[in-house]
Amino acid sequence: MKRLITILITLILIMPNVLANTIETRSLDELYAEAVKEGGQLILRAGGDKDDQADYYLDMFKKRFPKIKLTHSVCNSPKK
Repeated sequence: MKRLITILITLILIMPNVLANTIETRSLDELYAEAVKEGGQLILRAGGDKDDQADYYLDMFKKRFPKIKLTHSVCNSPKK
């Protein structure tokens, strides 16, 4: 039974890759230009302990993709 469950979990995890019928071939710059054309907004919701814990990475993203409006929020789980 454990083997069957392991096989089923493995199939569930790999099926999206097997069923994918296209491979992304556009460059990062092409994707960026397309994102800007579509409105240039990214909403990032993350879990964590502090609102500023990802600032380093968010600053790098903003520097690399300045035309994308980045909205970031952290969902702090309640302390028990």
